[in-house]
Amino acid sequence: MVALADRVVEVVSDFGPSASPRYRYGSGCVMSGRTVLTAAHAVAGADSVWVRGRDKRRLEARVDPAFVGDPETVDLALVELDEDTAFPALPAAVVDRCSAVPEVIDRCHIVGYPAFKERTAHGVTVRDTVGVGGHISVLANLVSELLTLHVTASPRPLPQHGQSLARTEWSGKVGRPCLGRRVPRRRRHRALAS
Repeated sequence: MVALADRVVEVVSDFGPSASPRYRYGSGCVMSGRTVLTAAHAVAGADSVWVRGRDKRRLEARVDPAFVGDPETVDLALVELDEDTAFPALPAAVVDRCSAVPEVIDRCHIVGYPAFKERTAHGVTVRDTVGVGGHISVLANLVSELLTLHVTASPRPLPQHGQSLARTEWSGKVGRPCLGRRVPRRRRHRALAS
């Protein structure tokens, strides 16, 4: 069994010396073996990409444009590590918004490497992780089709509505895994009846 903490990685993209900024940071999750799930906008168009786990060991990665979504619609990408982690496949799920009974995905946890956790020690700059817990109401944001994690406590205030997270202290948190559990139907029915 592989600890979930070992699957969380920092994704670093290098856009070359003429780009400003040159590097873009994101978060990702090793889904199995060599495959990392991250955000498309974190890796699209990069000259090179690598990932680092909590041990900060650099693992080179390759980006196949066929597996990079459109950052405006499906902001997901799969990158392939040069080295096999030997991690077994992590089960993934699709959120069902067409259920006859309202769904709540509770005990959700997200973890990533935001800019406000960056620090330099002994001449080396690294980012640490931030974890946030909460729940997802499946019936929220039906028009925009976006899921929202309602957090129980935020480690830092989020930027104003409409401001891109890419240029805030939250940059780097993108692409993080969201781990959760759906509330069992019996429990939902009791909650709805009370």
